[in-house]
Amino acid sequence: MSDAKPHRVQLRRTKGWRMPENTVKVSRPGKFGNPFVIGETAHVWHRPGTAPGWPTEPLYIDRFRVVAAWHAVELFRKAMEGDPEWYPAAEHCWTLPDLTALRGKNLACFCSLDQPCHADVLLELANE
Repeated sequence: MSDAKPHRVQLRRTKGWRMPENTVKVSRPGKFGNPFVIGETAHVWHRPGTAPGWPTEPLYIDRFRVVAAWHAVELFRKAMEGDPEWYPAAEHCWTLPDLTALRGKNLACFCSLDQPCHADVLLELANE
C-alpha cells in the first residue's frame, strides 16, 4: 500500500477509463452519496430548537432549495457531523454511514475536481 495521502478522484464515463486501485465510489446512488442535490428542494427535519422562534414540537420539517455545490456540501457536512439541531429527511431512509471502509482510500465522485464535493468531507472525516 502506498504512503500517498488519500485524495478525490473524478469518475468518468469515458470509454476505457478505469477507477484507480485503492479507490471507493461515493457518488449517488449509494450509501456514501450526498442526499442533498443541487437545484432540488432539501427536506430537513429539525429537532426542538434552542433558537428563538423555533417550534417546540418534537420534530418539524423545513424545505429549502439547495443553491450550489458549496451549499450541498455544507448541508452534507452538518449531517455527517451529527448536528444536534437537524438531520436530512430524504425520501429514502438516510443514515450516517460507517466511514471505516473509507479510511486510507481514495474517493471517487462525478464532481469536478475544482469544485466543492461531499467526497472532500468524507476524506476528512474518514481519515481523522
